[in-house]
Amino acid sequence: MTVKQLYSRESVQAIDRLIISRGLPGPSLMQRAGQAAFDVLVARWPQTKKVLIFCGVGNNAGDGYVLARLLLDAGIAVDVVQVGATDKFKSDALTAYNDFLSTNARPLQWDKSNVCNAEIIVDALFGTGLNSPLQGDYYDVVNYINQQYLPVLALDIPSGLDANTGLPLGIAVHADVTVTFIAYKKGLFLGEGQQYCGEIVLDELGVNPSDYQEISPESLQDNF
Repeated sequence: MTVKQLYSRESVQAIDRLIISRGLPGPSLMQRAGQAAFDVLVARWPQTKKVLIFCGVGNNAGDGYVLARLLLDAGIAVDVVQVGATDKFKSDALTAYNDFLSTNARPLQWDKSNVCNAEIIVDALFGTGLNSPLQGDYYDVVNYINQQYLPVLALDIPSGLDANTGLPLGIAVHADVTVTFIAYKKGLFLGEGQQYCGEIVLDELGVNPSDYQEISPESLQDNF
């Protein structure tokens, strides 16, 4: 039997703020998240030659752009499909996006007609902050991902899955592997979470739980 400490969306956001306030810069956390995703991807699918990454406009997208840069540096072909306007990028995500552009690579805009073939799909659309149903292009992209016969790696949490309840917000990505960062979120295990997450891999990004011990987990769950 294992016991996992699970945190709510609000607690995870508080942990992020606390860690950054205590001297670990946001860009460093994002770099570590991208590296964690890279490590999981190449460990699970070591023969991969081409990856397709879907990015949104928040920090989850920043993690995706860090991963894209690392894959390119490793000689693995990458197509990034940008969903949403890049002028919405802020701070750390903008830094990661500009770093990707420095390779002379450019993201594709979402359009089924220009999505290229790949061996692995990475979901970097939304993180734990999402709390309303997916609509428009985001709904269409998640639906597209779920229709492909390809392995899917989700970053932090499958896009569209509520981080508190584990229920899809209208629609959610069905991942084969979810690499989640720093701490386990409630929605990964509650509700339908495990059906959408597939294998769940936690990477603490070098952060010790004692660094945020004043933020209590919402619950302790057994037998996961």
